[in-house]
Amino acid sequence: GHKIYLAGFLRLINNFAKTLHRLGVEERTCIGFLGHNSPEHLISLMGAINANCIITEIYTTNNAASALW
Repeated sequence: GHKIYLAGFLRLINNFAKTLHRLGVEERTCIGFLGHNSPEHLISLMGAINANCIITEIYTTNNAASALW
């Protein structure tokens, strides 16, 4: 598989945070992420946290029963 080292991982997180700001996303904005466990999903979540946004994750495998838990 593809390997990424910490410096590259942090660069991608910072780039995503900067992109959010360039798109006009302000701090403390609520952002929902629809995704699955992948490097891209983690990078986007960490980037949103780095941009001081409020995040929520939406998993496609969630159903009503698991939401109640």
